[in-house]
Amino acid sequence: MTRVFVQIRCRPGTAYSVANRIADREIYAQLYSTSGRFDLLLMLHVPDDEDVGRYIHDHLLDIDGIERTETIMTYNAFWPIGHDGMAKVKSAKATDRDE
Repeated sequence: MTRVFVQIRCRPGTAYSVANRIADREIYAQLYSTSGRFDLLLMLHVPDDEDVGRYIHDHLLDIDGIERTETIMTYNAFWPIGHDGMAKVKSAKATDRDE
């Protein structure tokens, strides 16, 4: 699966209804309301056999109230190691996620 984040700008007054419509479709891994230029932040896991742009277009962009989106592709996850306050991270590989 490909993990992507989609920032969503909603028409004024529609953020809650857009979030509810996304939730109804059960396409998201996580969904947050945010401050700033965008109203919602959506994390999706796009199946490997799907084109990311087509998947977002087909599953998200027809929701009434969405004004604009910006998609962020991710390539690597970093997990904190140690608790001594130092900024140490390790790259998460498929086998690391099960630890």
